[in-house]
Amino acid sequence: MGAIWLIFYNMKNPPINIDVSKAFMKMKARGEDDTQTGIETTQAITKMNRNQISNYLNKREIAEYRPIVFQYGYHRMSVNDASLDGSQPFDDPISHKLIKYPELRSRLKRKLLCNGEIYNYNSLVSDNKFTDRDLQSSSDVEVILPLYIKNVQECGDSTMALKRCLGQLNGDYSFVIMENTSSFILKDINIFVARDCFGTKPMYMVKYVPTKPDSNKNDMFYMFVSEIKGIPLHILNDSEYIITEVPPGTFWSYQNSIINKSTEDFVQFYDFNMYKTLDNCTINTADPETISKLYSNINSTVKTSIIDRYELSEQNIGVLLSGGFDSCIILSILVNYLVSKYNYSKPLEVFTIGDPDNSDVINASFHVEYLEEHYGIDIHHHIVQINDMNLVKTEITNVILQLETYDSVTVQKAIPMSFLLKYIKQYTDVKVLLSGEGLDELCGYYELFGLSDIDFQTQSVRLLENLNKYDLLRADKLAGSYGLEIRHPFLDLKFVEYILSIHPMLKRPQMSGYSENPVEKYIIRMAFDTDSSIHIDKRILWGHRQDVRYSFNSIVEYLQEFFNEMYTDLDFSGYVDRLNISPEFSNLIPDTKEEMHYKKIFDTYYPCTSNVLQLYWNLLWKNDK
Repeated sequence: MGAIWLIFYNMKNPPINIDVSKAFMKMKARGEDDTQTGIETTQAITKMNRNQISNYLNKREIAEYRPIVFQYGYHRMSVNDASLDGSQPFDDPISHKLIKYPELRSRLKRKLLCNGEIYNYNSLVSDNKFTDRDLQSSSDVEVILPLYIKNVQECGDSTMALKRCLGQLNGDYSFVIMENTSSFILKDINIFVARDCFGTKPMYMVKYVPTKPDSNKNDMFYMFVSEIKGIPLHILNDSEYIITEVPPGTFWSYQNSIINKSTEDFVQFYDFNMYKTLDNCTINTADPETISKLYSNINSTVKTSIIDRYELSEQNIGVLLSGGFDSCIILSILVNYLVSKYNYSKPLEVFTIGDPDNSDVINASFHVEYLEEHYGIDIHHHIVQINDMNLVKTEITNVILQLETYDSVTVQKAIPMSFLLKYIKQYTDVKVLLSGEGLDELCGYYELFGLSDIDFQTQSVRLLENLNKYDLLRADKLAGSYGLEIRHPFLDLKFVEYILSIHPMLKRPQMSGYSENPVEKYIIRMAFDTDSSIHIDKRILWGHRQDVRYSFNSIVEYLQEFFNEMYTDLDFSGYVDRLNISPEFSNLIPDTKEEMHYKKIFDTYYPCTSNVLQLYWNLLWKNDK
């Protein structure tokens, strides 16, 4: 977990003041262990160096030349390699290696800033034979830099090298690679800003687009930042600075956008559209051999994903346990692994939130006790309650401030989660958590089961593509605000691609023999039903669960009543009438007093950024556009 901050510009009067630094520090909760900042500038043309520069630049280039200033910063939460060697940015070549490896002196100077985790770090280091020549730490994300450099050396083209590098990474990340930023030959500079295919880690871009009559059309200003709160208000309120989210599965390139002046800001390196048809559903028969192999592949892929996410941490890992199948199977697999490999040498910390008499909380407790009894171990199960519902009201503003969204469903889900994460931060030493997001989108909500196969597939992919605006945003930003990190085993790309290759007819609910009605996620449950090494009671394996919003028996109704008392119908209609929302974002007009309240808070803290949301969650899974 961390926070990236990068600004570069060639302006004579850039919008840089003390508020810029203050905005950077607003992201400090994402990385309490270390903060680094730096600044670099391309050479200015003076009498002293003009003759040298004229050997490389023509007269027009010299006349138009303006130095570029690069300012960068990083807040770091130490998960792997807590030493100073793991501080970011990572540099290449590594300065103290130049004596031992003199050939490194000829390499371009590069820097890496990365917020994320690379789960195949060990195999990348081993397969590429990286040594102390290439890596100065045991931080998993550092491997991105030598991997990119190796690809540059092999293919000779930086953009192609980055695409190859991204294709080799298995992880959750947003990162920046800077190279040659001290060169006065501006066309030799390059910067890449990339984001993983699910958008698990956030990243926003601010771009200066001059529109005022007195604006200098040659001015350039870009800012890349992990959270909107890292952008100062005077930039948010200036219409010439356009804020957009870096789309998942894309990268931004200095060469592409500034040197080649592309009209498209982002280059796509991963596209889920290939799965929106049935052409790639290669698993499409229900014969015994196919089904047996299907269950075996699901079983092994899920186990590998959970273990990879557990092993890649030097910090204590816990499990968010809702009481539903998704999180319970994660716990079952992890406990079995810890018992078999480590003899369960340290009790696992498990966290549930909700009312004691809530069915999900009861199931979570039952599952923990079931595993404790079977293995003869102690699992530290923390059950967090909200004893005073009035606390929910006071938490709303904090949640919206941290989430940077006004989507009502996301806010409702985040309120109980905020109390849970606050408890984990205050009372435990856990820094990394495993959670079960993704399976519903992969295997279908009940609302989608009435669709045709092709519509089911299309909508399932559409939900996955947009998780970054809802559940993943909630998990990352809320956890980050408490200095925690959440990992999602069911969103391992290998697993996701495999499930998307299964025809929808095989993913529909079926009768299990343990329930009165057809059960969703049937093929995932069946993959573990006959696995004797994984222990999970049948009523948990084949049971249903509620949305986290209903873990507290009255939280949704409580919020609705609260806002109906706070606002009159006239308040609501007057607010909607005053809204200035462009026609293409008409879906963002609040439909309830609750949505209105959330949007009013959001606009107070993050003005002129409402369009970052684009669509409410409760419309997304219903909308076929």
